[in-house]
Amino acid sequence: MAVASDSFRLLAGELIKKTERLRDMLAVVGLIVMGKVAVDTSIAFLSAVRIFLLSKLRSLSNFKEKYGPWAIVTGATDGIGKEYARELARLGVNIILMSRSIEKLTRVAQEIEAEFHVETQVVQVDFSGGRSIFDKISEAIRGKEIGLLVNNVGVMYEMPMELCELSQDVIWQHVNINMGSLTMMCWLVLPQMLERRRGAIVNLSSSSSVGPLPYMNIYSASKSFEFIDLCGLLLASAVS
Repeated sequence: MAVASDSFRLLAGELIKKTERLRDMLAVVGLIVMGKVAVDTSIAFLSAVRIFLLSKLRSLSNFKEKYGPWAIVTGATDGIGKEYARELARLGVNIILMSRSIEKLTRVAQEIEAEFHVETQVVQVDFSGGRSIFDKISEAIRGKEIGLLVNNVGVMYEMPMELCELSQDVIWQHVNINMGSLTMMCWLVLPQMLERRRGAIVNLSSSSSVGPLPYMNIYSASKSFEFIDLCGLLLASAVS
C-alpha cells in the first residue's frame, strides 16, 4: 500500500508540474493576444483621430495659401466628384468642374457659387475623346494657379462580360478615360505645382485594382494602372 501511495504521489506531482507548465504557456499566449489586441486598438484609435480630428483641424487652415486658389475636379457633376468639388469649395477654393454634360455642369457650378461664394469655371469635355481633347483643357485652364487636381472621372462595364464580347468603343473608353485622362491631367498641372513647390493631386482608383477581376478584366487593369501611376507620381514628386 505504501508503494502504491508513493507512486500516486509521484504521478500526481508530475501531472501538477505539467499542468503548471501548460498554465505558464497559456499565460504567455494570453499576453501575446492581449498585446496584439492592444496594438490593434491603439492603431484603430489613432487612425480615427487622424481621420476625424486632424482632418477637421486641417480643414481650418487656409487651403488657398497652402495649395493654391484653384482646384480641378473631373467627373464633377455626380457622386464622389461632386462631393469633392463641394468640400473643396467649402474650404474656400475656387473650382474648375469638368464633365460631359453642360447642363449638369452649369447646375452644379451655380449651386456651389450660391452656397460657398467661390468662383467656378466649367469645362465641357468628354474624356473618351483621347489625345485631341487636352489642347482644349490646356487652353481652358491657362493662367489659373491650380493647387489641387482630383482625377475622379471613370468608366466601367455596364455588366460583366468576357473580353471578346466587348466592343472596341468600350475598350477604348477604359483606356482613354480611366488611364489616359488621369495621366494627361497630371501632365498638364504637375509642372506648375513643382515650380511653386506646393499642390496636391488625388487619383481615385478602386479595390478592383488589387488583382484580376473575372469578366471585368479591362476595368480592373485600368484601375491598377491608376494605382501604379499614383505611386509613380508620388515617387517622382518626392525626388524632385
